[in-house]
Amino acid sequence: MSGARLGRYALYQLRDYLMGKAIGFLVLSLMLGWITAGILAGTRGPLWKTTPDAARGAFGAVASQASLLLWVGLILSAAAIVANDRTTGGFRFMFAKPVGIARYYGQLWLLHGAAFVTSVGLLIALWSVTVIPISAWPFMAWAALLWVLWGSVIFFFSTIVNLDWLCAALLLIVASFVQGQLDHDGFWYTVLTPILPPVAHYDAVQAALLRRTEIPMGDLAWVVGYGALFLVAGLLVLRRRPMGA
Repeated sequence: MSGARLGRYALYQLRDYLMGKAIGFLVLSLMLGWITAGILAGTRGPLWKTTPDAARGAFGAVASQASLLLWVGLILSAAAIVANDRTTGGFRFMFAKPVGIARYYGQLWLLHGAAFVTSVGLLIALWSVTVIPISAWPFMAWAALLWVLWGSVIFFFSTIVNLDWLCAALLLIVASFVQGQLDHDGFWYTVLTPILPPVAHYDAVQAALLRRTEIPMGDLAWVVGYGALFLVAGLLVLRRRPMGA
């Protein structure tokens, strides 16, 4: 499939995302944002009076809600990217003409991720205009970090099973257990840590983003590298496994 034809597909892919997966994320975000703004107004007075303390409080309040919202947005944006077309049989219509399946879904993954991160930026911009100015970049970078790691993991599982987000959640639970409960000098920790998602590295980068301190590049490399491996693995599955399998 030519690059021009793939580019035309992108318009439809983006439209489908905005008319479907994005709506639930945006509605939930607006509801929680409105509730949070009301709580802040009740405890700190008029929010339009920007002071350093008010700005820090608003940033902390948004950050406390963002963890839930970003995970919801991730699942809505990444889940069933491939599995839905496979289970409904929609791929038979979509790929009736010669189409690079791996390229198509790779582009879909990229578009969903870009739209997800952009949506986060727009929501923070709306908060900044209507409530109190805060920086959107830490939250957009947080969303991008989440997408690169867990969006890739969900994408991989979507190429082989239907409940892709559930498989990713189970993997997160196991990785968190290993990181938090096992002896870091023990055998199983040493064996499992390089295989499981790098939750400790992810947490270190996320903390640096929210504290607006220097990003630990070694931790970032772990996160990006692990996500890239799962993305590439998913694309290889699409190249070698028939969609109807």
